[in-house]
Amino acid sequence: MRAIGFIILSIVLVAWGCSPGGPVTPKESFNELLDSIESRDYRSFYSSLSSETKKKIKTYISSLKSLNDRQKKSVSASYGLSVNELLALNSSEMAALIFISDRSNSSLVDLYGAKIRALKIYNKYAEIETHRGVKLSFVKEGPYWKVDLSDL
Repeated sequence: MRAIGFIILSIVLVAWGCSPGGPVTPKESFNELLDSIESRDYRSFYSSLSSETKKKIKTYISSLKSLNDRQKKSVSASYGLSVNELLALNSSEMAALIFISDRSNSSLVDLYGAKIRALKIYNKYAEIETHRGVKLSFVKEGPYWKVDLSDL
């Protein structure tokens, strides 16, 4: 009976240990971020974001909905969308619009082909500077590193 329990426990631990959960280093997080940007994979991009960044995106969506019609038209025009298209975006689509769109002031599209010049880790925070001088912040959430764009 113990042998069967040990075998089952071993299988569960191996399966749990092999399941992809997220990047465990800032460098892995940076590489996943680049991959999601370059492939325009909005879901992967959104999952690479810190919880604080996701919270700010949801707040932005709520604030858009509270604007008057003239303001909504102005914001939607700046992104090249109709008001209805803008207001229908979910959180991952909004994140992509804000950070991957060519029309955004906060666009990360310039990271295509970026290479890490410097990596600094301070406990659960990290900063990566690319060879082009772009600096990105990362935060450790549980065992995984997430890009923190909440200051943008």
